Amino acid sequence: LGPALAIDSAGNSYYGGAQDLTILSADGAMRTCPLPEDCVGTDPRPWLVIDRGGQLFLFNSPGRVIRLRATDDPLRPLEVAAVFSHKVPKFDQIKRAWLDPAGRIAIAFDSSHLAILFTTGQIPAEIADKMIPQDVHLAEPDAR
Repeated sequence: LGPALAIDSAGNSYYGGAQDLTILSADGAMRTCPLPEDCVGTDPRPWLVIDRGGQLFLFNSPGRVIRLRATDDPLRPLEVAAVFSHKVPKFDQIKRAWLDPAGRIAIAFDSSHLAILFTTGQIPAEIADKMIPQDVHLAEPDAR
């Protein structure tokens, strides 16, 4: 299966990440979930981060994040909840991705860049208050 992308709190291990995600449960059962065609990745080294609520964030192509969630369907244990590409940095070479103690996703990429993603999709007010105005504007979602 190759190296595990992540291990969740229940002991399930996740593998793959380019064409599909394979879940190896703690009891040894294995399920493979094909990714939809528009979520197939191009990155040779995908990354997967699991937030405190159990949502999976898959980084398998530069400039795109796929949020997956578990389902009750044993034939399709994961579904794509959202795909984000607007204002997502082109993570050409992710060196490391992790959930920090505050519940944010931190991504070290290229030679010296760091990006922070908020799993709620919003910058908390206590952080936004410390940002310079042009950076707050860049981080605001577009009104579409």
